[in-house]
Order: sequence, then C-alpha cells, then structure tokens
Amino acid sequence: MLLRRSEMTSYQAAGTRRRVEYGADSHVEVDASGRHYRVVVEGRLVSRDFTSFAPNWRGDAWLAYARDGGTLSYPAPDGWTEPTKLKAVALTQEGEGAAVPVRLEGGQVRFDAAPATPYRVTYAAPNTAPR
Repeated sequence: MLLRRSEMTSYQAAGTRRRVEYGADSHVEVDASGRHYRVVVEGRLVSRDFTSFAPNWRGDAWLAYARDGGTLSYPAPDGWTEPTKLKAVALTQEGEGAAVPVRLEGGQVRFDAAPATPYRVTYAAPNTAPR
C-alpha cells in the first residue's frame, strides 16, 4: 500500500540527509541529525515526524496517527471543502471510540490527537451523514 511494490528510482545522500525517490512524485526524506522525516506519495504528504495521514485500503476514509499527540495538520484530500462534512473518531481495540472536533483550515485537516491513538477521518458525500 502507498509505496508498496514501488521501484526506487533515485537515492541521494548529503551529510545526515537522505532522499529516496519512487518516481517523479513519491519520495522519502530523512534527516538523521534532527530525527525528522517526510513521506510523499503521488505528490501528497502522508507522513512526517512520527505522524501520519493516509487513505485506508478501502478508500472511504483516511487514517491519522501522532505518536506523541498534539495538533495534526495535513493537506485536505481533493474535494474536502466543507468543514461540516468532516468527522474524526478515535479507534480503540473495541472499535470506534469517541469523536473529536476536526477543522478544515486553509486547505488543511486539523485536529488535536491524543498520543499513540489512531483516528479515522471521513468526509460525508452530499446528502449523506458521515460514517
């Protein structure tokens, strides 16, 4: 999924920085000195510095995670323009947990995440309720 089965097309190293490319619009960048990294897939940022925001395998939701918690802020998927259609829920071992307030600000999906807690973020299609 995401970069699975993608062929590495380029590798660059400069000091403590590394960049691996998987075609024109997908890459992984790492700066070992500051423990920073970014993963971009098909032009979309999906992970950085121990956080992630990526589509689920069914394509009907996005999954978010922040190892240390805090405010998650990632580019909104295409077509996500109405804040009232967003829903974010914590995921637990028992299933869906509590809903958390989620915002759409400046083209970014933003919400406060608890440490080490996965979330499912959905966007309701016109005339339907969020899942």
